[in-house]
Formats: sequence, C-alpha cells, structure tokens
Amino acid sequence: MKGRVFTTALMTGISFLFMSCAAPFPISEDDDDVELTIESIEEPGEEVLENNGHFFVKVDDKIYFHAPSKINLDNTSWFGAFASYDYGDNVLMSYDSSTNKTLRVGRKATFGNIFVKDGMLYTNYFRKIDGDMKVRAIGYDLSNDYKENFIKSDNISAVDKEGKTLVTSVYSDGGTNLVIHLDDGNELTLENVKECVACEGDKVFYVTEPDYIGESENRFWEYDLSNDTSTFLGCLPDSENAGDYYEFHQLTVDDEHNKVYFTLNYYSGTKNELTGVNYISATLGEEESLTCEKSNQMDLDVLNGNDPTAFSISSDGKMNPNVKGRPFYVTCDRQGHLIWFDEKCEKHVVESSNNHGVVLDVDTGAVVEDPEIMEYIDGKIYIMRNTLERAKEDDMGWRMAYKRRGVRVYSVDVKTGEETDIFNLRKDNEA
Repeated sequence: MKGRVFTTALMTGISFLFMSCAAPFPISEDDDDVELTIESIEEPGEEVLENNGHFFVKVDDKIYFHAPSKINLDNTSWFGAFASYDYGDNVLMSYDSSTNKTLRVGRKATFGNIFVKDGMLYTNYFRKIDGDMKVRAIGYDLSNDYKENFIKSDNISAVDKEGKTLVTSVYSDGGTNLVIHLDDGNELTLENVKECVACEGDKVFYVTEPDYIGESENRFWEYDLSNDTSTFLGCLPDSENAGDYYEFHQLTVDDEHNKVYFTLNYYSGTKNELTGVNYISATLGEEESLTCEKSNQMDLDVLNGNDPTAFSISSDGKMNPNVKGRPFYVTCDRQGHLIWFDEKCEKHVVESSNNHGVVLDVDTGAVVEDPEIMEYIDGKIYIMRNTLERAKEDDMGWRMAYKRRGVRVYSVDVKTGEETDIFNLRKDNEA
C-alpha cells in the first residue's frame, strides 16, 4: 500500500474557476440509485434559515444539499473540485436532524448552491432548449410537498441571509441583466452587469465592465433597494500578475459605520496559487469612496489552518486584516484537526481522534481523500468528503484530473467531536 500524508485544507470552500472535465450529458431525471424515496412534507415549519446561499442550507430541522448519483462518480474534474461545477447527475437531498433520515427531494438533476426565499428553495438545473442544454433555475415549495416552480433565470446569483431578496442573472446580447426578486413579489432589473457579488439586506453589490476602451479596472457598484439608487463606489484594483483571476470573499455590511468591507483575492496558474489579497472598504451610498490596502504574496504553507484572507472590523469602523480568522470559517490544520472560528473571529480546534483533512499519496502527491466542502451551521460542521482516484487521461498540463470512488457527507459536533453520517455513496466494486 502506498504511503499517505495529511495536509492542511486552506483552500477548502473556494470556488475554483475550472470546469469539470466530464461532459455534462446525458442528464437523467429518473429515480436513480441514490435514494428511491421522494420526501414529502407533512407540516410546514417556521422557516428558520441558516447558511442561506451556500452548499449546505438549514431550514428549520432540515439540512439541504446536493449529492451525486452513482453514474456521476465516473465523471472527472481537475483538482478533484466537483461540488461547484458538477453538472452531471446530482440530486437534491434533505437531512432531517430530528429523525436522522436523508431523503431525495424532487426528481430533476440539480446542482450548485441552494437559495431559500419566501418558503421556496431555489437551485439550478439543466434544461434542453432549442437542442442545447442550458442552465435554468428551479424552485421547490417547502410548504407544499416540494411542488416545482420556475422563474426566468440563466443562473441564481445571490440571496440575502433572511431569504427576502433573490438575485438572478439573465443573459442577453447586450450583457447580463440582474433581476432582483423582492419580498413583496415585485421585480427590479439592472442592465449590462458583469457579475453580481452579493445581496446583503437591502443592498445588492455588483460589477460592471470598464467604461472606456483601454481601461482595465472593473467598476464596483451598490444598489440600494430602499431608495432605488445605484452608486458607483469605485474601481477594483488590478492584479500585478498577468493571467490572474479574482474572487470576492467575506463581503460584510457594517450598518453602524455605514461601510461595506470585502477582500478581493487574486489567484494564478493551474495550481490556483494565491498571489495577492486586497482588503477593500467603501462608504455606502458615497460615490468613489472605495479604498484598498494591498497585501504581499502570501505563503499558504506557513499558515497552518489560519484563514489567509481574514479581517475584522474594530469599534472605530476600521478594518483589521491581522486577525487570524473570520466568523464561522472552517478549515483543517496539517494534522487533520477541524478548525473553526466563532462570531468574534476566535479560533477553536475540535477535539477528535479522527483526521478530517486532505490526504495525499506520499509517492505521487496525488490527493487520496478530500474534504471538498466544510461549512459551519448551528454548532456543527457539515462536510462532503470525496475518496478520489487519479484520471491521468484527462490531465491538462499541471491540472491533475480525478474521479470519485466514494462520497461521504457527515457532520461533526464542534463541542464533542461526535460524527453523524448523513449520506454515503461508493462504486459497486467498493466494500
């Protein structure tokens, strides 16, 4: 047996921009071999929401998430990043913590994060239109046996934490339009948008292309739902390295100081190397108020479980990028111990005899086991852990391709370290 080594999982939770190597077709809507029982709801709850808009979402006593079918285990993906861009035969599942039962929701093959608004659960699926498979949004009524509902959308972009406002994207020849679905049932449209960044309370944050040919800086905007006003907050900083791509992290609205804070992280190369972090703040409703503090290139190897892009907001409203965590961020150290940060950004290590981190093959450096998703909800860490095998025939340069031999979804109590299995799937030839 080849040797294995545990490594820190600092990149867990980052959405890679690389698409799955596997073709997304065909997509089956039949009852496949994940779970033949389709759940129905007996009584609606009060819809207490947690972690809305993420991979694991809690509504009352139920955790909703996506899981692959057996046929989907044969799909390949670069770096073993399946969850964000897994367009194969996935199914929407619900886990009831009061009964410890996991059941399938609906019959369509869906994927991606989960968004809840006004008693409806929304996510994405593929629909055949004019001979092509295109992404569309689908909704399930949480109080009516998951009855299907549809809204006009090419992609679901964001939702506020309370589930009152949903933002979807509709693509057109002139660019992307954002459709904002309000709590009262009305809709608003923002035209010619590059991307939606976040929806926080009554604020929607988005990016547009540079105004003039020759300019390279993207423009960052705030749309205020309360007064139907868009404000240009400022230009986003460029990367200092050619070929970099960026991601937004930790967008936080500070109502007390009328500020918005976030980090703009730049990555480069086929290994997704973090090349720089920009700590950004802006005054809400104030034109061109954006300010930026740039960091130097960061060495992930020395962080040992700390969040490389963390910040906190002090009592004077200023951002402190030196804090060693962000609220409810989850990762692992090199020994495979789960680490999470509370609402005050204080670090906690979960006492457990089991290793939860990434496992590497000592001889080849290939990933053997990967906790691809780790998210904190109400005193527990929910983990989707893949057992991987190399798919060298689908490699592209340094991009190492993998298939899944198995998938395990489980939770870990942050106080006791107790594990609860939620979902397990392995290939037929696996024990």
